[in-house]
Amino acid sequence: MSASTTITKEIAKGIFLHKKQMQATGASDGTDAIYIFKIEVKSLQILDFTADFTGSENLTLDGSPNLISHTTIQPMSTDTVALLKLQKNWKLKSRFKFTMRNPPKEVQQKHLMPSLITLNN
Repeated sequence: MSASTTITKEIAKGIFLHKKQMQATGASDGTDAIYIFKIEVKSLQILDFTADFTGSENLTLDGSPNLISHTTIQPMSTDTVALLKLQKNWKLKSRFKFTMRNPPKEVQQKHLMPSLITLNN
């Protein structure tokens, strides 16, 4: 692998999409480049995220028999939502869709308790 580039975009308040691009030099499986998509949730929301690469050419989505990935990301965490292996002459089409929902009360308390303790001291 050679040098990598990461692009970050805030797609909603407190929700960040990180796209890491790496050139694959000398890969034995014919991989030309690798893209890793991560979602970072900096809020008390659970995120149900769908990455759809239907219509793309000469690439594979790691861990998926088709080109669609569904991932649930917990509050205040970061998770990989797609790892793409792009072959020679690749063509990328991407669509992202997500819904946010409130976590259970116990999860909210877990994240809020340290702040409450700090405020009371």
